[in-house]
Amino acid sequence: MSVKGQAKIVFKPSQPNKVDLSQGVTNLLENLKNENKAHVLLSSNKVLCPVGFEYTPLVPIDAYKKLEDIKPENLELWIITSALKRFDPSFVIKRWKHILESL
Repeated sequence: MSVKGQAKIVFKPSQPNKVDLSQGVTNLLENLKNENKAHVLLSSNKVLCPVGFEYTPLVPIDAYKKLEDIKPENLELWIITSALKRFDPSFVIKRWKHILESL
């Protein structure tokens, strides 16, 4: 098939204070915005293939504001993942903080 590519592995140690989680989410969002890159999240018991993301405001009235006008601490990141198994739902949407807890 003549497919060429490269991989980048980011390792999260078991001690949560040993890794910069903001860099991990930055890499993930950059890869999701680029149509030539893919991202796979692996853990001991699951595999996630993110295909999209969305920021949602924590305060309901902020839903009517521009994203740039909302403080980052008032936003929550949701990751859209695709199914890997035939009997799973096509897409699963999870909070980023819940994905981090399961990795």
